[in-house]
Amino acid sequence: MANIVGPKISFNGKTVMSNVHNNVGSGLNIVLVSAESGVIEDVGSFNMYSEKVDPLLLFLKKIQKSTVVLLASFDDPVTRMSDEVRETFASLGSHGVKSLSLRDAWIFVGGPGMEKPFEKVEKNQLQSNALGGWPGVIEVEGCLQKKIK
Repeated sequence: MANIVGPKISFNGKTVMSNVHNNVGSGLNIVLVSAESGVIEDVGSFNMYSEKVDPLLLFLKKIQKSTVVLLASFDDPVTRMSDEVRETFASLGSHGVKSLSLRDAWIFVGGPGMEKPFEKVEKNQLQSNALGGWPGVIEVEGCLQKKIK
């Protein structure tokens, strides 16, 4: 089941990315939101196993100071993840991106100047995985600050 049902990303009570919307995939699923207006600026799904990393880098370059990044991984977040991609996510507030491995589950909410970015990494450990070959499901709900410095 863990490799069949993709992530769901919702914002402001509305589902933005999901299997039902047919806009999630293996790899990194990302929503960019304006921190000032709450408007969805863009969404993207990036296969980190079999596709080139260039489209992801171009997508990440769109991030402005007032952008909030919502990310949910699915299946493999790192096979093609370059140092440049890791550094970009680190600059947005991620600490977990530096230690991500094959099939780790990763969610991240951050952005330039965000005082309290949030992330959770569920490590892929065959001896303790909740779902066989995959780590457990990560679910998060909460509020985001509206003001970005």
